[in-house]
Formats: sequence, C-alpha cells, structure tokens
Amino acid sequence: MGRLQQPMMTRKLEQGAVIYSEGSTIKEISIIVKGSVKASGNYGENIINTGNVIGILDLGTGRYLYNYIANEETLICYFQIETVEDVCNVMAADASYPGMIISSLGKQMISLAGEFEKLKGLSEEIYNFVNEEYAEYKNVCEGYHKESATIKRIEALEEIDEDSIIVTSDLDYYVNLDLIPLETKKKFYASNEYVMMTEIKRIQEYAFEITEAYEIVIAYVNRVKDALFAKDEDNLFMRLAELAFLINESNGDIALIWSRIKNIADFVTNEKCIEQSALPVLVGHFKTKIKVGADLDDEQSNLTRQYTLDQIKGARILAKNSLDTILDYSEIDKEKGDKFKQYLTVYNSLPDKFATTDEVDKLRKAITKLFYEIYELVFFKSEETNVAEPIIDMFLNYGYVDERFVTESQLLQLIYYKRDDTKSEYPIYSMKEWLQEIYHGKAEPSKNEFDLDYIGVLREKKKTHHVSEAEEKAYMSDIDGRVRFEITNMFRVANRVTSGKVLTFCPVLHKDLIVGSIDKFIQQKASIEKAYEELQKIDYSLFYRTILYHDSSKGITKEYVEKKVLPITILMPNVGTKGTMWQETSGVKKDTPARFALPILSKETPEDLLIHVVGRYRWEICRNIQGVYWSDITEKSLTSEYYDYIQFYKKNRDISVQVKEKIRNEIAKARNNYREVFVQDYIQWIKYEAKGASRLNKVARTILMTYCPFTKEIRSDLANFPAFSDLIEKYELQLAAKIKKIENSYVSIRNSGGKITKELEDNLEFYKQ
Repeated sequence: MGRLQQPMMTRKLEQGAVIYSEGSTIKEISIIVKGSVKASGNYGENIINTGNVIGILDLGTGRYLYNYIANEETLICYFQIETVEDVCNVMAADASYPGMIISSLGKQMISLAGEFEKLKGLSEEIYNFVNEEYAEYKNVCEGYHKESATIKRIEALEEIDEDSIIVTSDLDYYVNLDLIPLETKKKFYASNEYVMMTEIKRIQEYAFEITEAYEIVIAYVNRVKDALFAKDEDNLFMRLAELAFLINESNGDIALIWSRIKNIADFVTNEKCIEQSALPVLVGHFKTKIKVGADLDDEQSNLTRQYTLDQIKGARILAKNSLDTILDYSEIDKEKGDKFKQYLTVYNSLPDKFATTDEVDKLRKAITKLFYEIYELVFFKSEETNVAEPIIDMFLNYGYVDERFVTESQLLQLIYYKRDDTKSEYPIYSMKEWLQEIYHGKAEPSKNEFDLDYIGVLREKKKTHHVSEAEEKAYMSDIDGRVRFEITNMFRVANRVTSGKVLTFCPVLHKDLIVGSIDKFIQQKASIEKAYEELQKIDYSLFYRTILYHDSSKGITKEYVEKKVLPITILMPNVGTKGTMWQETSGVKKDTPARFALPILSKETPEDLLIHVVGRYRWEICRNIQGVYWSDITEKSLTSEYYDYIQFYKKNRDISVQVKEKIRNEIAKARNNYREVFVQDYIQWIKYEAKGASRLNKVARTILMTYCPFTKEIRSDLANFPAFSDLIEKYELQLAAKIKKIENSYVSIRNSGGKITKELEDNLEFYKQ
C-alpha cells in the first residue's frame, strides 16, 4: 500500500484485566489473537471474539465507547494510533487486516445500533408507563376515597422529540455485511485502499451519529424517570408513599398501593440504563416507616386475592412439566425433543436473553428452528384429535412452552383468561384460529416474501419445471401443504417482525418480556375492533374500495360504487411492539380483504399498533390499484402526488426553507423510503391534525385531505381553522358536485325502469359521511 508499517506488539492478559476504559482517549487499537473481550458500558454489552478488532469503531469519537475487559485468558496484538488515517499504517502490516477490520466494525455496529433501537423503544415505553401508572394512582386514590395529588412533572411530560434524533445508518446493511464470508471481505478490502478507508470512515461517522443520538435519548429517559421516583415530592413514588402512610395510620390495607410501588420498582430495575441509585434507599425507607415486612413481597398473598386455592392448585398440576407435555403431544423425534429441552434450559439460565453475542444468537436461532417444527406438528395433531387442551392452546396461541419461564401469577392469568368469542364483523383470529381457516379450506394461504401466494408458487414452478397434471392436482388439494406454506412463509416472518426485536427474537414466551400483569398485555378482540372503529371515526374512507357494479336485472349497467372491505387481523403468538401490513389484498381481486398481523401480547394499545399498519395499508392499496402508474403524476392518486411532492420538494416555492430542512430530516430518518415518510405524516394527520393541531406542511395536508379526508363532523369542527378552511371549502364543493352527479345517475336509472339497490344506497350514504 506504499505505507510505513506500524510495529505490531503483543500483550497477554489474564481474565478480568482492563484493556481500555470507557471514555479515555484512544491511543491504540487491538486485534484479538486468542480468547475474547467483554465490551460493556453506556452503549450496552457484548462479547468480541478472536479475530476481531477493538477500539476501531470508537476511533471516530476520539474516545473508547466501552470498558474493554478480558473475558478469559486473552492474547492481543496492538498498534499505537491517534487518527483514522493512521489505520492505513496498520493495514500495511498484513493484507488480511482490512477485511478483519471491516468485518469487526460491521459486527460492532450491529450491536451498537441494536442497543440504540432498544433504547428508543424504552423511551416510548417509559413515557407510556409513567402515564399509565399516573392513571392507576388516581384510580387507587379514588378507591380509598382520597383526593389525588397533581404531579407537575407528569402533567408537563411530552413524548421524545423525534426531530432531535437523526440516525441515517442502515442496520440491514451491516447485518448483510456480516453474512458475507470473512475471506471474501479480506480479498475485497485488501484490493483497494480508498474503498476500504471510505468504508471505515463511513461506519465511524455512523457510530458517532448513534452515540450522539444515544446521549439525547438516555437523557430523556432519565428525565422521565424523575416522574417515577426522585428525592423530592413531585413524583409517583412519593405520592404513593404519602397515600400509604395516610391509610396505614388508620390501620387500612395498603396492599393495593404497594402493588403500584412494586410495579414501578420492577419496571426500573429491569432497565439497566435507567439511573436508579436512589430507588433502593426510597423503598427501604418506605418499608421501615410503614413497619411491615415480607408480607408485602409475598406473591402468594396476592395470588389468593385473585384466585381460589383450588384454582392455584389446579393450575400447578395442569402446568407441571409443560414442556414434556408439549413435546410428547407433538411426537417429535426424541433426539430433537431432547435438544429443544437442552437449548431452553440454557436459554432460561441466561442473565441477558437479549444479548447480541454470537453464542446467544446461535442459541436463539436453534430454538427458533425447532419451535416452528414442533408448532407444525402440534397444530396438525390438535386438528386430528379435535380436543381442546389448555397447555397445547397456550403453546399455539401465546408461544408458552415451560412453567419455569413465567411467574406463577402470569401462568394463572394465561390458564384462566376468558377469551372473547363474541361474533364480530371484523375478522380477527389467533394464529391457531387462522391456521384452522386454511386447514378447513375457508381461506387461502398468505403471500410469501416474494409476493407469491400458494397458487403463484405453482405457476412459477410450471415455468421452470415440468409439472404433470397429477402433480398439479395433488398440489392444489394438499391441505397440509397449504398450512405448511402459511407457517413457513407468513408465520415465521410476521412473528419475528411483530415482536419488534428482529435481532434478538426468540419465539418462546418468557417473563423477561413482560413487566407486570399479562392481563394488561393481551390484545382483546373487542379492543382491536374498537380501535378500528375509532380510526374510521377520523378517516372514514379508510377501508373503502372503488369497484365496478352492475345488475342487469335491476336496470343497472355500469356504476362505480364504494365498497367497504374490512381487513383480516391475525394475532401472532408473541410479546411484541409492532404491527405489520402483510398484504393489501387477499387475492387478485381488488375487493378482497387486506391481511394485518399484530402481536397477541403487547404493552402498546391496539390504536398505537394499528395506526402505523393502516398508514402503510393506505399507501400499498393505492399502489396496488394504480399498478404501474402508482408514481405517474399524470394519473392523480395518493401515491403519485405524494411521490411527486417528496421527489421535488426542494423546488417547491410553497414550502419554506425551514420546512424543507424538516422534510430532508424526515426522508433521512425513513432511509429514503417514501412510503415510510407518508406513514409518519399519516400518523400526524390522525393523531393531531384531526384535533386542529397543525403538524404538517401545506402540501402534505392538501394531499391527505384529498385522499384521506376527515369525517363530516371533524370537517365541520375544523372549518374555521385558518390552516384548514380553504381545503375544507374546496373539498365540500367537490363532494357536493360528486353527490349531485350520483343522484342524477340514480334518477336516470329510475326513469329507465330500473331499481336503486342497497349497494347504490350505501354508496350515496358513503359520500354523505
């Protein structure tokens, strides 16, 4: 490379030896020759194995991001270095170093970005938790007939400002980079110094960007934490303690108050990044002053308040050796069953089940592979026997595998949970119920990741292979094959996506995923239905499709009408944080229902899960209907107008310089995905603009009013708002013209001896909403 080689020096380290300290100035980087190094600090924790480089990711910040400690007896070779440019001198020492360094950077970026995503999730979680606990505090006060105190910190609390967090790095890029064989990377990056250095600088810039954003989010989390507990009085802990002291003085039962305090303590202690040094002191002082001991912590006493002793005893008997029950039921090969048990035993013993080390990642993947194999066997057996068994249903509906993986309280809640089987116009299914629909021929399997459904795969096979008539007939009539197709192509992927933990996903239910009561996590069908109704009270045309209608027997030759097509909702057996719009139609016909997937257990409300999903649905159904013209501005549609707006916003004179900068940041956050930019605008439209709070720019607002209009009631409320008045006036004029045109058309049908059918009446009512 034409560079002066850096001298290579080695250092042998005993287990526990500190190599570099977090925050200290970078003076060298090291390659791990033998052993492994534990990296831990403010940005998470991971194990860096032999052949990787430590200190290189940190170089862009000028300081070590972690405490690097020898995880075992370790040998490193180190190079003195001060700037990114000095890396070139290191490269001169060995042609394999460029590939090793890039590979190591990629792995460490995955860890850093993964920790950041978890932290962002926590920022949302703690905000929601504080507000939920505040509401619970008010309910508790009401139950004791006491006036609740106003907690100013909570009243003034706001969600984190997303505009202040700009991270442009693409996590998927580094995941895919990690999949490239090391030898390939060594050859590629050794061949061109410029490419290699550009890659290093880019990764280090992204690392710096993430650490900057990390500091913003962690500061926000700890500000919100002060609303939960602090040494002053303006927080939930102190107000609950104050209430407890008052009730205790009159010999009242404070168990309900303690359950809220314990819930706060459990939430905080489960999150290492929350500053919590004051919490043990506060809890200890509370217990001392209240003069009660272990009874407060006795889970058994809490259980007996909710369940009879016979119920508790029955649940213990039923759940005993649950894993053996499931494996025996599945009739899986004994060797595979024993491996599954072994993997789960190791997994349950992990102090951090979300660790991103290679070893834990391999363990999760091994569990996941066998889980779906067992799931398939169990489902088919349950359909053959047609006998409802609680443990088997819990496995199929929630991913439950072992009583040791949940608390006794959680176990009882799962066993005695009464499912809502009320009939509804909204098709909402658990995963087991959805597979039953396919098994009994009532529904077709979903599309795979290549946008091919069950029949589409057959068509592709026929293009490349000879498929006999007998083979085609067997394929089409293979009910088990259809179910396997759904499990392999939709269930496996949607289960991971809806979990919200793409990098650390494991499909088995365990208590580390749930803070508090399972009852509050279960997504009930009635709640999901209510969430759909609330969304349509704002965006009334959300689930309507324009179709061609005719009925010659009634004298109707050709009319375009709006038809309501409600989506199919499938509840994935996981504890998750995200919903996904799996497909916008169920088949080739445009009036077939979309398919959405949600986690069956989630701390998120159905409204928060669905608003992202329906935003993506709005985009994709328009794209589907428009076909190749989806981005053609000469064919006016939601996607074409929005695509044009984002593509040419810099030249748009109706948009100020300040707003243009905001749009640029939104595009960067969405990684240049126009659909995701639209989804964020749609969320603002539903959550804030519908209440008159101006969050969008004029161009975006105009598009959304045109294609996602508010209901008549909301339009009436907003008509006098300056930001909406002109838009609503224009919309009402266009709507009135449309209604007049439809009414004239219906008059023509009647005059010709035809009859106005219910479909036509419903269409007119749609436009009057």
